[in-house]
Amino acid sequence: MNRKRLFITAIGLMVLMARVNAQSNIDDAHKFAWGENIGWTNWQDANSAADGVIVGTDFLSGFVWGENVGWINVGNGAGPYANTNDTDFGVNILGNDDLSGFAWGENIGWINFNTAGQAPNQARLDFVAGRFRGYAWGENVGWINLDDAMHFVATVSFEPPTVGDNTCQTAAADTGTPCNTDADCISPAVCGLKSRYVSFTPSNAAVASGASTSIQVEIVTMPQFPGRVGEIWWAGVEQNVPNAPNPALRGAPLVCAPMPTNAQVWTSGVLHLFGTAVVPGSTYNVRMCDPVGADCSDPLLVATGKWGDVIRAFGGGSQPNFADINSIVQKFSNVASAPSMPRADLVGVGNPGLPNTPNQVANFADISNDVNAFSGLPYPFTVPACP
Repeated sequence: MNRKRLFITAIGLMVLMARVNAQSNIDDAHKFAWGENIGWTNWQDANSAADGVIVGTDFLSGFVWGENVGWINVGNGAGPYANTNDTDFGVNILGNDDLSGFAWGENIGWINFNTAGQAPNQARLDFVAGRFRGYAWGENVGWINLDDAMHFVATVSFEPPTVGDNTCQTAAADTGTPCNTDADCISPAVCGLKSRYVSFTPSNAAVASGASTSIQVEIVTMPQFPGRVGEIWWAGVEQNVPNAPNPALRGAPLVCAPMPTNAQVWTSGVLHLFGTAVVPGSTYNVRMCDPVGADCSDPLLVATGKWGDVIRAFGGGSQPNFADINSIVQKFSNVASAPSMPRADLVGVGNPGLPNTPNQVANFADISNDVNAFSGLPYPFTVPACP
């Protein structure tokens, strides 16, 4: 059921039944369903969407508004719901994606979403199409149609991010060849490697929908600091990478915890994450998550390059070599065929014992560190834990 995690949710928020303090993830363009005896129901706009319906992994929460019938409560957020009494009720999403359970309308009573054998179609959530289907039934109001081809209720969805800068490099410059056809690359999943950045493209679906999301970064392998494996970091506020000669180069520092202020609509291009937890020769699982980090997409495996290996992705032989050193010299000299700045920028500014923020300048410090890497010296920085 991993596909369910492709939907922005607010699982785990324990709230009062009278109020759901989270933003609805119902699509603004598809928020209405028709009731044969009650007219239109609006699944998004309760309290300016703050109390609208939230589609979770296993249950719904929030309120539907009917102009003719008032509020309809689909669950208080503490699901899955037992539906055994009037204090534990709500709409659940079953393993086969069918809906079950009850919603309560203050003026119309119970609405049943377990309509198998009764409705023209069982009420369910179509995760592939990102919308509800079938019919719900209210003893006092009749059928509520979730199945109309034009007027239906849909969710705001997102996909895992994709690898950014996914062209391979040979002697001095990007070839423009996709990773999976260039012998210098290991696989499409670990191309576009850089020593000091985790680079990828945030979910196009999330960007296109204007969905506010957070980005989770899990350390999968880190041979130089094996005790850090399993740590979870989060993308901070997106910004122009400090000192970048190209102001369109976008990045975000890694921070210790998701914060609603960090949830945002990310760049539609490549995003470069940086910070002390970005270590050469490591791998990371990157996930798109809901604003509070409660539910996430399937992971994208992103790797960082070998320390000092600037122009080839873990290339063969004794990488890094003179070609890597020369490529940074070329970047320092502004040679047009030099590698991209995120590849050439090995060290930052500030405390000499920490990598800190890459300074987006290819200078003698970068050249010197590449020489040290070529000489076999280890990665010179530490990875402090979150406070």
